[in-house]
Amino acid sequence: MTDRSTFVEETEDMTSSGEAHYRERSPLLLSTAKSSSYMGYNDHESASSTATASDILLLVTRKGAASSKNVGVNLAKTAAGTGILALPFACQQGGLILFVFGTIIIALWNVFSLSRLCDCLTLLLQLGESPHSKISQRSPPPAGTATLGKIAYYALGDAGLIVLDIMLLLLLSGIVIAYEAAILSFSKGTPFTTHNNLIDALILAILLVPLCLVEDMSSLSKLSRFGLIILGMTMLVTAGYGVTGYGQRNLDSNKETPFQWLPSDGLAGVSHWFGCVVFGFGIVPLTFNFRESMSQPEYLPNTAMISMLLVASAYILLGIGFLNLYPDIQDDVLSELPVGWLATLARLAMIVVVMATAPLLVVPCAEIVEGKIHDDGQVHPTSQLLARSAISFITVAISFTLPGFVSVLAFVGCFSVALVSFCVPPFLHWILLRQMFELNHQQSLDNNCLSQQHHLTYPVRMMMVDAVALLVGVAATGVSTLITCDNLIHSGERKGMANRM
Repeated sequence: MTDRSTFVEETEDMTSSGEAHYRERSPLLLSTAKSSSYMGYNDHESASSTATASDILLLVTRKGAASSKNVGVNLAKTAAGTGILALPFACQQGGLILFVFGTIIIALWNVFSLSRLCDCLTLLLQLGESPHSKISQRSPPPAGTATLGKIAYYALGDAGLIVLDIMLLLLLSGIVIAYEAAILSFSKGTPFTTHNNLIDALILAILLVPLCLVEDMSSLSKLSRFGLIILGMTMLVTAGYGVTGYGQRNLDSNKETPFQWLPSDGLAGVSHWFGCVVFGFGIVPLTFNFRESMSQPEYLPNTAMISMLLVASAYILLGIGFLNLYPDIQDDVLSELPVGWLATLARLAMIVVVMATAPLLVVPCAEIVEGKIHDDGQVHPTSQLLARSAISFITVAISFTLPGFVSVLAFVGCFSVALVSFCVPPFLHWILLRQMFELNHQQSLDNNCLSQQHHLTYPVRMMMVDAVALLVGVAATGVSTLITCDNLIHSGERKGMANRM
């Protein structure tokens, strides 16, 4: 996840509950498109006229006016962000083989998860049309619940909605902490640092709180749109220093090449590569933002496939290219720049962009908390002030104790981004597919219709695919999170000792 313009403009739809506070890029237009049967399923019961069936139908038929080309560009813009600064480090940690082929696999994994979430809508429609399914018997979720939250609610009930809110709260707060760590890291190379980490963190929190309390976030959103331009200029400045040989100043003369084929530090290197690259994509939580903005939503998976493969190719070129310029890199590429007016301008520009982006993530975090405290849908100024201020100070306090930006970014990518991107989609799809399987199996038994039994073998295979994807996602998330967490703890202890000296 990054500070991308699409992300910050539509972040409110990532929270599974709460009122929308930003406008969609494209209006959501309703259509009367007739749904087709899914995987050979045919529900011969009449379509339900309940509020639940109507709500599910609305989810499936929502679409906007954006073309596939525009959505593909927005997908790429969403992926590209501050995570690019960590790509050379990811290449160094993972080695060339893993960095090249693994980055492509991560891109395809994101597309697979996105496709699974889109398929969940079709499964919901089929289940909602049957009066015998569990879903059709549920009452609609709370007003303002976003599409991803509705899927979790219909699949798992109130518990699913609560768990998803917790996951998204961890995701958003983790990204905020990573951004705040980036600001503290970038400021060290500027004249505006106090050279005291605690004071710098306190100043950051004091500056951040008023930005989080602004009623109209459109100004901050517009500023964040320049993020890609500023990021591109920053990379050009960094490349310029590298081309002049600045990055080679500490290169070991006995070292023929900065590249290595295999991970530099075993599982630790693999985990750091995984976290950095996963953070650099992060499109899955925004699946339905993109889908509901498209004039032809059924083309989203194919559009995402092309877009993510192009992004992966760009990431590979950037990672290898900048590692060649800065072979001894240990953090983000900005940390490799010297202290000078051009480098200072680059750092300050990135600080401004990240400062404008962080409040756009703090606000939905606070809304999740406020929604659990007040369920009347009304705005409570006191609660709003306390929630946003508390989240700002708590996240800054956490970022202050953590090591460099890239270490935090890698942990967030391994934990919260991977959890929502690679574990939630196959799990929700498996739950809904299982309910569909049970419903059709029971109907075939009740009707003594043995001819329908052959339809049941295909969903079983699909459920097995979901189970394997879920197990791989949980294993990758769990192992990499433990390793990067251990690195954070030890690096944080060393940083704490340095701060006390």
